[in-house]
Order: sequence, then structure tokens, then C-alpha cells
Amino acid sequence: MRSALAALSLGLVSLVTAVPPPLYTFDLDDPAADRLRGICGDHESSIAEIYAEIERVITESGWSDFLADAGKALTWLPHADEIHFYAECTGTDVNVAAAANLVYLFLAQGSPQSDGLGGVGVVAASTVQPSNIHGVSFDMVGGYPALASLFRGAVVDVLATKQAALAYRGTTVAGFVYFCTGMAGSGAFSVQANVRLSGTVAGNIAALAAQAMPADAMVRRVLEGAYDYESAVELLATEEIASATYYILSGASGAQGVALARNRTDVAEQWPIGDRHEIDGVVNPSAWYLIQGTSDISELSDIRVPDLAANLSTGSSSTFTDATMESLLGTVQSPDTIYQTVINTKSMTYATQSFTPRPPAEEPPPAPSGGHSQVLLFVVISVAGVALAGVALWFVTTDHRKKVAAIKAMLSRNEAKQYSTFFEDSTVLQDQGDAAGAATSSSQPRDGNDAFV
Repeated sequence: MRSALAALSLGLVSLVTAVPPPLYTFDLDDPAADRLRGICGDHESSIAEIYAEIERVITESGWSDFLADAGKALTWLPHADEIHFYAECTGTDVNVAAAANLVYLFLAQGSPQSDGLGGVGVVAASTVQPSNIHGVSFDMVGGYPALASLFRGAVVDVLATKQAALAYRGTTVAGFVYFCTGMAGSGAFSVQANVRLSGTVAGNIAALAAQAMPADAMVRRVLEGAYDYESAVELLATEEIASATYYILSGASGAQGVALARNRTDVAEQWPIGDRHEIDGVVNPSAWYLIQGTSDISELSDIRVPDLAANLSTGSSSTFTDATMESLLGTVQSPDTIYQTVINTKSMTYATQSFTPRPPAEEPPPAPSGGHSQVLLFVVISVAGVALAGVALWFVTTDHRKKVAAIKAMLSRNEAKQYSTFFEDSTVLQDQGDAAGAATSSSQPRDGNDAFV
């Protein structure tokens, strides 16, 4: 099993920079052009590149027929006016813009070790604040490095209002109108969509053709329409969706937290915070947190989950804070990470960090053509540069070691180290679309800890 330190070292070698994404505020009562003009104005070229890359991915995966007709879904999809605006703003064919906003259907496939989207969510009950704290890591795994790089450069936070009141805050990528992460404006709940690796692309497309809601579109629907934690859970548990998904929700109180393992038409299983499940026969006696990765926990195929559980099982809700969650997420940050968010609905704080590649080092100047003294000076400068880089790396490494030590200190008050889980064995239900698909489908600038107001 990969240790937390090993996971952290992946983040160290990923050579990425963590920065808060830009925050855009818009009024849902305004026309789509007014709502999104700022985002498209700042990210027009990035959106066009993302759309073009998704068009290439879908075409090369053998789904060009879907690409040609994707715009038909805009007759019933929510917020179709926003997709039309992004198409017009970037000069993109509307079918391509629609297909891009439905890319969840294509990337939510495979296994935790293969290509696609693959995040992790943690909900922990803190008695020191007191509140629930929701941690989100949104990752893109495997064979789409160009798309992942484009996503990293276009992460945005959105604060939406309606009738002069706060509606929600969410995180997405410029050019996309739906969300995988968000918090209700009332502070009643936060919600995250995370792929459940079940089903086929053909089955997902068939469900969409029958007007099943895209899983990430359901997140926005709940953010805009659910009035409390219970109604959000009810909507996400009962509405038909186009692809299998985990929904992770956190309320304002310690008892309000749940992971829903969704098939397209129903809930396979659900695991509320407070349940005492086990990993490898070891039961967590306190059950003050829940963790959800990209696989049913009974399968233990997402190795980040037992890693996180091992860290959390040494701690206590009486010492857990927003800062602890941020540090905990740091242990699973990797080169695949697009963004991470820490949400506290009680204090109405929502802090996102996006991970962008650091610019490549500049090429050294060519060696001078004449004079031994010039050559010697060049060599001295080069050696000095290498030495300074080594010192900088030592400081970064030391900082990460201190970070790991801090995590261990914050999570050291429990007496016993033990794995835990909040999930029982589940049976993956495949619908008829999956059976048909298996036979026909091809292989596939703001403060980083802003208050909500």
C-alpha cells in the first residue's frame, strides 16, 4: 500500500504550482451572455483549445456520430443557452460545444488505474469548530495529458446570485456550464460528483438519448433547487442520471454526511457518516469521517482511500480543522490533480487551489565563442545556478517533510491506528444499455480561503 509520504512525494515531483483560481460572480437572472462574458473574455482561447481537444478525443474513440448530433440534446438540457453562448463566443460548432459539456459520459469509464476522471472526497466532523469539513480532490488520470493540462489552466470558481440572494458557489473549468463541486448559498450543504467506474459509453449515450440528466448537471440542479441537506440527498438519490456516479454530500452538522453510490436509475448503496464499516477486518470505533474514491470501498482498488483512512484513524474530530483537511488533501495531490477544494458550510468558507504546470526552465545561453575568461565566467555562473537550484530543492523537500510531520501531529491523539471504511460489499447493476454497449462500443486574483460572502 502506498504511504501518505509516498503520495506526497508524487506532488513534489509533479512540478506544479498551486494557486487560487479566478472567481467570477454572475446573476442567474441575467441573460447567458451577461453571465458568462467575463469568463469567456478571459479564457476564450483556452476554451477553444479544450473544445478542439475533446472533439479529437471523442472522434478518435469512435464516437463521431454522437459528436455530429450532440447539439440535439440542447433542446432539453438545462442551461443550454450558456452552451450556445460559449459556442458563439469561441467560434466553435455548437455540436462540439455540446459534446464537450457532455464529456463526463466519456471520461467516467475504465478502472481506477486507467484513463479518465478520478477524484476523491472526504467529509470529516469537527467538534473543535464545530462543523463538517468537506475536502475534494479532482483528478484526471492516464491517457489524456493534453486535455488535463488544458483543464488545469482554465479552472474557475463561480459565485452565483439569484434575486439578489446568494445561490451557490462552485468550481468548474471555463467553457463548462455544469459542476462537479459546489456549496449551496444557504450554507445548508456542499456536494461533489465523483465517477463510479461502472457502465459503458454506449449505455451512457443511450441514457442521455432517453433524457437522463448528466451527472454533473444534477450537481448544478441541486445547488440551484434544493433548499436543505435532506432535499439535496433526496434529489441526488432518486433522479435518473446518464452515467454511474458517486455523490458525496456534507451538511452543516456532524450527522449530515453521506456518499451515494448511484447506478443510472437507483442507488446501489449509501454510506452515511457515523456508520461503522471496516477495511481488512479492522473497524473504526468513532466513525467521524467518510471517504469516497472512484471505486466501491469493498473492492479496495482505489489505494488513496485506505491511505487517507490510515491518516484519519490516528486523529480525532476534536483536533480536526480546515487547515488539517488542506494538509490531508496534500497527501494525495499528484501530477493527475486538477484542483482541490476545502469547504466548511458552517463558516461559509470555500477555498480552491488549482494546480498548473510550472513554466519550463529557460535554456542556458550559448557558450561564448572567444576568450578563456568568458568561458570560465560562463562555467562559474552555470555551476552557481545548479547550486542554487539544489538549495531550493532542499528547502522545498524540507517544507514537505515538515508538512507531513504536521499532519501526523494533528492526527496523533487517538490511541490506536486502524483502517476503517464506511462501505459494505455492493453489487454493480448493469442496465440493458450497458449490455448492448459492451458488444458495440469502441475502447473508449483572490484570497485562497475566501469567506463565501
